[in-house]
Amino acid sequence: MAGRREQDAAGIVTGVATALLTRRKKASAYELVAEALGGALGGGIGSRLLDFFEPAIHSYRNVVHSVAFAGTVTVKGTKRAARPQARLRAQADEFAERRTWHHGLFEWMVLWLAETACRVATGFIAGAIPGYLSHLALDAKTPRGIPLLSLASRNGDSGSDAHARCVRASGTVPSSRGMGCRTYEFNSPGGRDPLHPPHR
Repeated sequence: MAGRREQDAAGIVTGVATALLTRRKKASAYELVAEALGGALGGGIGSRLLDFFEPAIHSYRNVVHSVAFAGTVTVKGTKRAARPQARLRAQADEFAERRTWHHGLFEWMVLWLAETACRVATGFIAGAIPGYLSHLALDAKTPRGIPLLSLASRNGDSGSDAHARCVRASGTVPSSRGMGCRTYEFNSPGGRDPLHPPHR
């Protein structure tokens, strides 16, 4: 199973690559560097979002880790990303042009920072979804894989997961009705074994 470092590295590399592939045809070296930096940030954060919404401490992978959710995010996100990217590039070009009018160091620096922020944000948008998908691809290679939609039951556990969770809680076992836990007093000498409850 890929660790956090591998997931971060995959997200960053994928984000940078996507930002460079979606660059403008006549982009300057400065634009490429700024958008690549944004792609690295977007890819890294996008990769971590899966474990933010569905932490790895859980023994299941739910909707955010699913193929269906990834497909929806990719299709809708890619379509909607083009417009804000175009606006950010246009705004960055405007700041770059205004810098040629100002000779004061303070004004020049403010406009340069504003331009850089717009170009980094452009790359961030490009890299976020690919970063998320890179994490998903790594999870798909694990023995558990990823669900088509959701493998979680009503309370987010499979039967075996619920059994382990309940047994870890002192004196409980999974109920045969739903995903609840039955409580058994087994700490006393006359208590019943929680792993082998009586038939009802």
